[in-house]
Amino acid sequence: MKFENLEPDVRTAAIEVYKTIVIREAGLVDNEYSESQTARLENLAESIVKGFSRLCDSNCTQGRVGSSIRE
Repeated sequence: MKFENLEPDVRTAAIEVYKTIVIREAGLVDNEYSESQTARLENLAESIVKGFSRLCDSNCTQGRVGSSIRE
């Protein structure tokens, strides 16, 4: 599942997780390692989307997507 296909609330949650980690990590790397940090953060973004996608997929098969949020 692509990021664009996630429900809006799930996309927001994925972005918040990513922002939290990036803010924490931003000051820890100097300019010499910024390219490798960028690559790691891109991998992190992909992993977060995959994780949220799997969570949504497993909840969809069990009929629980958004049930606690929307009720």
